[in-house]
Amino acid sequence: MPAIQGRTREQLRQHIGRTLGAAYVSAATASGSTTTLVDNSIVLGGADTQIGKWVRFTSGSNDTLTRRVTDSAITSNVTTLTFMPAATASTASESYELWEGAYNPDDIDDWINQSIMFATGWVYDPIENIELHGDGKQARFDIPSNISMKFYVFNWVIDPSSR
Repeated sequence: MPAIQGRTREQLRQHIGRTLGAAYVSAATASGSTTTLVDNSIVLGGADTQIGKWVRFTSGSNDTLTRRVTDSAITSNVTTLTFMPAATASTASESYELWEGAYNPDDIDDWINQSIMFATGWVYDPIENIELHGDGKQARFDIPSNISMKFYVFNWVIDPSSR
């Protein structure tokens, strides 16, 4: 199975965030409250530099919640993020993603959904065609007219005409 098919939405979202340079993945290192998150591993600037970013919780009681950072403070190398609206439970050792303000993780999830819907029927075509099944001796095949996308067979590239 290709690696992409075994990935969770969280893994896909975090990969997108890292590729964009827009997401930082970490976990709370001390108990916070329903409006604060405490982490001693954030090394992303000084006080108030996290304002406007998005916190997406990825574990614990607040899993899947997205909140906006309204304040950030650093004391003795420990960062406290204040967010709104309040979460459903206090933050303790929950993992989270910290996203740049321009990239709401809920929008990233929506883009993933749209990509899956767009790919259905093109990439995940339920039609199976075994006309090109080889026996190890035949080196050339006629391309069936009902194949409508590129695909790779060993080291050969077959590029039929588009739909």
